[in-house]
Amino acid sequence: LERFPLTPNGKVDRKSLPAPEQVDRESEGDYEAPRDPVEIQIAKIWERLLEVPKVGLKDNFFELGGHSLLAVHLFVEIERVLGKNLPLATMFHAPTVEELAKVVREGGGKVTWSSLVPIQPKGAKVPIFCIHAAGGNVLFYRDLALRLGEDQPFYGLQPKGLDGSSERHLRIEDMATHYLKEIRTVQPSGPYYIAGASYGGLVAWEMACQLEESGEKVALLALFDTHGPGYPEYLPGISRLRFTLNTYAQLFQHYRSTLWMLPPRKRWEFLLGKLRKVRLRIKRIFRRRAKRFGTMVYRWMGRSIPQSLQVAQDVIMMAGSNYTPRNFSGSVTVFRASEQPYGIKPSKTLGWDTVSKGHLNIIEIPGYHGSMVVEPRVALLVERLAPLLT
Repeated sequence: LERFPLTPNGKVDRKSLPAPEQVDRESEGDYEAPRDPVEIQIAKIWERLLEVPKVGLKDNFFELGGHSLLAVHLFVEIERVLGKNLPLATMFHAPTVEELAKVVREGGGKVTWSSLVPIQPKGAKVPIFCIHAAGGNVLFYRDLALRLGEDQPFYGLQPKGLDGSSERHLRIEDMATHYLKEIRTVQPSGPYYIAGASYGGLVAWEMACQLEESGEKVALLALFDTHGPGYPEYLPGISRLRFTLNTYAQLFQHYRSTLWMLPPRKRWEFLLGKLRKVRLRIKRIFRRRAKRFGTMVYRWMGRSIPQSLQVAQDVIMMAGSNYTPRNFSGSVTVFRASEQPYGIKPSKTLGWDTVSKGHLNIIEIPGYHGSMVVEPRVALLVERLAPLLT
């Protein structure tokens, strides 16, 4: 669908959704078996992670239900089994077994690493540059790039240090300076389109401030549910326990509505993905609070995420906590998730009105924090974002 049918109050009208088309891959005869040991090993890893019975040479990781979290575990397994430490962004240009095996055979451990990731570099339009969230991974922007189309160049920016060797930036200001240097290799001068999801919006804000100081024009600064100064602020009398319990209840309601938005064949994949996230969260709790017993449990539950990603998340969150956004006089568009955490003071602007000195545009997208940039709700975001990229 080009857009979801909506009810008068802005929610997805599930009764108006057409029945999804079912495609039987094997009946169409498009299965090709892996040919050499590298392709066979990669296919076996995919089968375990994606929980599918048979993976073919031409199968696409994302089309089989893969997503950014599973991609992390995929690359952990590739390093363990094949001894190759690949950048996560490799999945953008090698999403099939055949293409990924070729990268491994050609010496994947020597793949050039860069903060600038060309997610969809083709197209005649001015490119948009989207900053990583707290985890540092930019794979989750794939859905947004696909929805914006082949004529919209789309680049992600990932933090230094994800390769496990380069020096990390400990401040938002330093991240912003580095990313501006990177994007100028693609677009030397403005006007610039810059966006960021969650913590990435803080870096995008600082990049816009630095561009403004240098006399460059920022045509679009888009924040995807990024919290501004002083937000969120708890309401009086809201205990931490009550806040946490109600937040999880709210999140459950969000997941339930998302499940109904998906076609039937995608619902089980969605549930499995959420269960994997729960497993990771439990592992982190054990790792932090019960070292001996916890280590036994989370190892039994599966391999942890790479150390470089764990450190990256800690560094990004620390940098965000220490950052104080400066005044910006340009136009700002805040895409605000309709479902904000329970027990906080309402803020239509998410706190950005205190430092935004130009036009502040607030666009509400149905859903919860983080859901607007991935399927299925990313379609609702693109309806409002695409007209701004002109």
